Amino acid sequence: MHRDLKPRNIFLYGHECLVKIGDFGLACTDIVMNENEEFFGSHICGNAGVGTFVYASPEQLQGSHYDSRSDMYIVGVISVELFQSFGTEMERVQTLRDLGKGMVPDDLYKTWPVLTKKIKLLTSLDPLKRLNAAQLLQSDLFNNKDQVHGT
Repeated sequence: MHRDLKPRNIFLYGHECLVKIGDFGLACTDIVMNENEEFFGSHICGNAGVGTFVYASPEQLQGSHYDSRSDMYIVGVISVELFQSFGTEMERVQTLRDLGKGMVPDDLYKTWPVLTKKIKLLTSLDPLKRLNAAQLLQSDLFNNKDQVHGT
């Protein structure tokens, strides 16, 4: 679990523009039982107060226990930033705050319907309803490993 995903911690590397994640200062390891089920027993890693406010998941902001699903929430937030146009910085901040209330911009649905359905799942207020990374990669959003299908 990274715990501080944000655009400035995501890098494109090489001619192929491979996505790399950096700045693991707040990172924590999740124990994974299998691809779909994480172990939550006595392993508690999530603490309130870490990460960047605008990218924090609702459970981080509430001080609740959180896990890798919080990182997936942030993937949804960053996706909105990448595909939604903003007229002002205030509009951007308000849109990202609205995501924390379960509201996805209508413009996004019109332009990127497939992507927006995944963003809605990624930014679900209920962490248990969020897609994990494997589910996202196996979804209809990705036609193949080299192409993203958003419309």
